[in-house]
Amino acid sequence: MRRLPGILLLTGATLIVIAALLVSGLRLVLPHLDNWREEILTRITAQTGIPVSASQLQARWENFGPELEVRDIKARLNDGGDLSVKRVTLALDVWQSLLHLRWQFRNLTFYQLVARTNTPLQRNDNGEPIASDRISDLFLRQFDHFDLRDSRVSFLTLSGQRAELAIPQLTWLNGNDRHRAEGQVSLSSLTGQHGVMQVRMDLRDDNGLLNNGRVWLQADDIDVKPWLGTWMQDNVALDSARFSLEGWMTLNKGVVESGDAWLKKGGASWQGEQATTHHLTVDNLTVHVSRQQQGWQFDVPVTRIAIDDHAWPQGALSFAWVPAQEAGGVNGVRSDELRVRANNLELSGLEGLLPIAQKISPSLYDIWRTMQPEGSLEQLALDIPLQAADKTRFQAQWKDIRWKQWQLLPGVEHFSGKLEGSLADGRLTGTVMQAKMPYVGVFPAPLEIEKADATLNWQKNEHGFQLDGHNIDVQANALHAHGGFRYLQPQDDEPWLGILAGINVSDAGQSWRYFPQNLMGKALVSYLSAAIKGGQAQDATLVYGGNPHLFPYKHNEGQFEVLVPLRNATFAFQPDWPALQNLDIELDFLNDGLWMKSDKAALGGVTASNLTAVIPDYEKEKLLIDADINGPGKAVGPYFKETPLHDTLASALDELQLDGDVSARLHLDIPLDGEMTVAKGDVALRNNSLFIKPLNSTLKNLSGKFSFDNGTLK
Repeated sequence: MRRLPGILLLTGATLIVIAALLVSGLRLVLPHLDNWREEILTRITAQTGIPVSASQLQARWENFGPELEVRDIKARLNDGGDLSVKRVTLALDVWQSLLHLRWQFRNLTFYQLVARTNTPLQRNDNGEPIASDRISDLFLRQFDHFDLRDSRVSFLTLSGQRAELAIPQLTWLNGNDRHRAEGQVSLSSLTGQHGVMQVRMDLRDDNGLLNNGRVWLQADDIDVKPWLGTWMQDNVALDSARFSLEGWMTLNKGVVESGDAWLKKGGASWQGEQATTHHLTVDNLTVHVSRQQQGWQFDVPVTRIAIDDHAWPQGALSFAWVPAQEAGGVNGVRSDELRVRANNLELSGLEGLLPIAQKISPSLYDIWRTMQPEGSLEQLALDIPLQAADKTRFQAQWKDIRWKQWQLLPGVEHFSGKLEGSLADGRLTGTVMQAKMPYVGVFPAPLEIEKADATLNWQKNEHGFQLDGHNIDVQANALHAHGGFRYLQPQDDEPWLGILAGINVSDAGQSWRYFPQNLMGKALVSYLSAAIKGGQAQDATLVYGGNPHLFPYKHNEGQFEVLVPLRNATFAFQPDWPALQNLDIELDFLNDGLWMKSDKAALGGVTASNLTAVIPDYEKEKLLIDADINGPGKAVGPYFKETPLHDTLASALDELQLDGDVSARLHLDIPLDGEMTVAKGDVALRNNSLFIKPLNSTLKNLSGKFSFDNGTLK
């Protein structure tokens, strides 16, 4: 033990001498390092597995350790790309390296580094880290720090376009498992310069892999188009996308887990129909992006967005993409989905997005394009299977919206309600206030609605389609109706429509608005519109049942009937016939005919009883009237003078003037196409007087009967 201090002293002195000799040797050898350049490069190639060449090696020894400068480095990458560096300066601090048991550099700078890789950027969907290699291990673990100056990296972006990342200045710091970087980068491609970004990174590794951490970047007027994926390139005819922004990105297990973007200013433009261009602008818009298992979700808490200079009201908007998933059933795979959540949206502001919607779901695009909805959408939830758009699910609530007619869905305005379910099974509940509803092809004029409530349910499956209308209550111009309907379209079978409704009419002169042309035919609607001048109806009934394609049911395979007890009516059977006043008449619309019946009606100065007016077939366009006539004989002739029979029957009755009460049976055959009306009948006389005008003679106390056929008396 007494000799131990001496041994330690001798050992220390020996190590000092050896170190001094080594340093002295390095001072002499390093200036001649270029002579062993080939051997050194061969050794590096063996260690990295990549062929490496250089034009010059220069080295010298400083107080802290060796300083090395290498020029014109070139290397070939495994993917067919290449790497070159104009100059590398390296200053190794030997004493700090010994102290920390790790390489410590006072300076490690790469000047004009140029890297070109043929491996495209891609999403790492399986969550596994990217495999390590010798170069990444060298830069992430062996170097404590390094700098890049005036360097460039060329790569393939997510859109498949080649881009070049210029790095004017970047400093990288490595810890034991922490890596930080700060500097400037700019992106350029074949389409031009895309802007300069300030970048900061704080990443942690797992065995040399950058698996976890945060990335921050800031840029003014940068082009983000090259960073958009191939889906955007395929589905959106994007012209430009430039923004001033700040962004934060979180990495977890080697993939992007979430991110936040603050779009201060900027916008995008894309092509629409007929060579039109749509544009979107933002003002301090924030976006949160998160990874949901294998999918992605984009959240916009406040929609500070304007499309085609039309600012959106401030609301919230979320999009999520869910990839295809394995599921039970025959096919075993559920389609990938686009999910939309929104509130406080202005529907007209979505017009510019229609070219994008056309790519996602052409059928929904066609419906939207036809209806052109406008108004405020308070809440919206929409799930669209991209490979099966007919299974779209939705939930919505809106207030005071309007749209144009689409197929058998009428146009509407001032409509509030909610929608829930799917295209296969859904429900719509709505209220309309003070609106005009165009229904072309069904009603001759837009419906003038004071208030309407309705609930619609539909189902569509392998058995067919069913649409039900419940608790339909309509208060409109001179009309109040309440009822429901059901429409069935079975698979590979005939459709069926059933309607039951009760109707009250305060002014029958407005009833022409509510005659369905597609069921009754335009000819009958036109006739009734001119014939019914006024009146009221209480508890009228509408019944329909059958295949609407087989109307008017010539073989009784269905029924369409509207029974209207019309009171205090004014009815003009023909435009050039005197209208019947204060008439109580029952109108029975039955299939393709109309049967009208009244107990009593006034025909000028005479009274008609047991009056029937029948249009047995709308296509034949003929009205048949039968009635029993009672009254003064002097009043018969003047009545027919006001009709198209003034030159025939009225002229004959002017030559033969009856006096006293008469009774007759009248039959009128009135063509609805404007042809001559035929009047036939029998007149019974009992103690009447007959003045024969041509003879200026009067016959008294006549009894018997005679017949007439227009102007011919028998």
